Amino acid sequence: MLALFDSKKVGPSEAELKLKSKAFYEKVSGDLSKMDINLYKKEEEELDVLNKELLLKTFLEGKNEPGARDNEVYEELKDVEIDKERHPNLYRWKNFIESSR
Repeated sequence: MLALFDSKKVGPSEAELKLKSKAFYEKVSGDLSKMDINLYKKEEEELDVLNKELLLKTFLEGKNEPGARDNEVYEELKDVEIDKERHPNLYRWKNFIESSR
């Protein structure tokens, strides 16, 4: 009988997986394990790439308005605090996207 119930278990939702993937941002203020540090560095590197891409561009994809990629990336970053000093182009882009919504 127990096997029947185990086979009916529902896995984590997409929203739950997304929250877990972003949870490391909360850990940054506390002690970081080696795995947390590597994950943090990876995320910072991704922000560095976006910041560099936005150096001479207003949008990631659109010319005169945000494109689909802008909207997708914004949804991923909307709850992430962007360091204005380290990622000024990404900070500018995020504020512009937020103000246009």
